[in-house]
Amino acid sequence: MGLMGEYVMVLYIRELDYHKDADELASFALEGMNFSRYTKLRFAQKLYSRYFVREGILNATLSLGAYTEEGQLTGALLARFNGEQPVYRNFFWRCYVWLFELVLSLFFGSRTDEYDTNNRKMLQDVTQSKTFDGELSLFAVDPKQKGQGVGTALLSAFQTRKSGKQIYLFTDSNCTYQFYQHRGFEQASSVDIHEPGQSTDQKLSCFVFTRTL
Repeated sequence: MGLMGEYVMVLYIRELDYHKDADELASFALEGMNFSRYTKLRFAQKLYSRYFVREGILNATLSLGAYTEEGQLTGALLARFNGEQPVYRNFFWRCYVWLFELVLSLFFGSRTDEYDTNNRKMLQDVTQSKTFDGELSLFAVDPKQKGQGVGTALLSAFQTRKSGKQIYLFTDSNCTYQFYQHRGFEQASSVDIHEPGQSTDQKLSCFVFTRTL
């Protein structure tokens, strides 16, 4: 009796389809980055994830999407490199990002400032001894496709396109940061802060990871 073959997903890595797939990517980020820990309101989670993705796309100088044979998005990677132009411009998205950041600063200022301030401080400390060509700013995979090699395929394509470049990324203990540890990234700095939206004794570990592609 013959052995039953294993299913192998065929992936095509190409530029992200911004209009078609921005909201799909936002849904991946919502689950993968555990935005539900910060608010139980589903509509607020969706608004924040859509802001997060649009802000990332508008600032990205490189975007990669992983697509099935049927054209379904399974994951994406965004990065920005020094001296390169953004890959996409959209006036209405820019307005959305500006308005959302205004609301964040008015209603959640101190809580979001602590996260951003500590990230900037960690990067400042790291750059005293290292220089970087760019930042890996967003990396999200469809939660239903985890373990299928989507993230590895995206990272491999990224490395091919930007071989030899020095990059950094921010992540935290609410994300699957172990993925980076297993793929050649080094933890360059870390700090524990109060986790936004949680009790005062609930801590969040923030990290800077670095790697030469």
